[in-house]
Amino acid sequence: MNNKKQQILTFFAGLLTILIILEVGLRIAGYCYQKSRVTFNRTVTSGQKDNFVILCLGNSYTLGSGAPPGESYPDHLQGLFNERNKENAIVINGGVNSENTAELLDNLKAGINNVKPDLIILQTGQPNWWNFYKYSNYLERTSVGNKPSFNKISYSLHDFLYKSRVYRLLFLLKNNINTKLRSKKAADFSYRHAVEYGALGELMRNMDKDFFADGQKVNKAINVLKKGIEVDPDYPKSYELLGCIYLYQKNYDEALRLFMQAVMVNPGFRDIGGENKGYGHIRNMRNMPMGGQKERIRKTIDKFIQEFKKTHPKNCENLLLLENAEISRWAESDVIEIVKIIQSKNIRIILQNYPVSTKFQAGAIDDILRNVAMRFNIPFVDNNNLFKKIIAAEGEKVDEEYFVPDGHCNSRGYKIMANNVYNKIVEKEMFERKLNHSREGY
Repeated sequence: MNNKKQQILTFFAGLLTILIILEVGLRIAGYCYQKSRVTFNRTVTSGQKDNFVILCLGNSYTLGSGAPPGESYPDHLQGLFNERNKENAIVINGGVNSENTAELLDNLKAGINNVKPDLIILQTGQPNWWNFYKYSNYLERTSVGNKPSFNKISYSLHDFLYKSRVYRLLFLLKNNINTKLRSKKAADFSYRHAVEYGALGELMRNMDKDFFADGQKVNKAINVLKKGIEVDPDYPKSYELLGCIYLYQKNYDEALRLFMQAVMVNPGFRDIGGENKGYGHIRNMRNMPMGGQKERIRKTIDKFIQEFKKTHPKNCENLLLLENAEISRWAESDVIEIVKIIQSKNIRIILQNYPVSTKFQAGAIDDILRNVAMRFNIPFVDNNNLFKKIIAAEGEKVDEEYFVPDGHCNSRGYKIMANNVYNKIVEKEMFERKLNHSREGY
């Protein structure tokens, strides 16, 4: 018996040792890879010591969604510096699609340590109104909500696993195996269906009434989406789009079932369109007028949230039903924290708000960014106001000239943003009066 216990202890001790070695090895490899990338970016021009490094932080508007590769506002900003014979300026695009303030804050120090910027251009906060991931960080930091200790332990455990390189490696391997297992089924999903599937998504996102009025088209869409679920059961969009059809037809139970499936099959799903949209549909359905069915649907949603919280505490913030005032407080708190960290590193900062086309209105984040800039005496680029002036001069055609349908800028719009930022850098003489701080002191 003692020998058996000894063997079990030896096995787990050996397994733990292997995991520790693997974790350390992956961290070292990741560090070396990141260093090599930073070194490459930092040595694009000669005279590394004299480089003026600009790090652009934000979400899809920084990444460049809506424009071809290489035509984001950081790309255009780099071009402006090059045109004006300031080749020692290096602009790094740190934009992450759909990233909210909490996620940016979580990765900020590592980003600063890797890039060691002289100037950070910050544009953040818009995704907070639909991406609630890591909202718990704000609650913990401000002692709001008084979460039970069980939830605190769950959040800590999941955050620890998420930071583990071994955990991420196993997650990637699992996804790779699942992809290969599904490849045979995927072969049956013809190119024709794939094209129909993509076109269908566009129609439904716009809630085209003519589309829904055509029963033949709707039935065809349902068949295409069901085929999509059969081929790739882990792809949330199939469930989400199918749920939209039933929601439009007022089949609330079936719609909710599909939205919950969309969340469950891949809770952390992200793509260029943002978060797993099943979360948003569930939140919306909870407050949607549904006649006599509303109370029953609401109870079903509340029960689902409670169960989901137990199994997926890391993702549960996406289901929280936050009021606009709560989101504003959260976003403002995070932006202030971000600014304080950047300033504590003796790095200059420019805040900018979001450009808005005629189809959209500036949200609360516009005032938040403006107020934080005034409070901390930070240069502020008012993209919103500048585009309003263009709209006043050119009319509604501005939308086609500078924006894509979802509200993001196209290449021309991002070029205007880059000009706005460049002019502010020149106005404040940031490039000429480079800060005298040691790059090794971060």
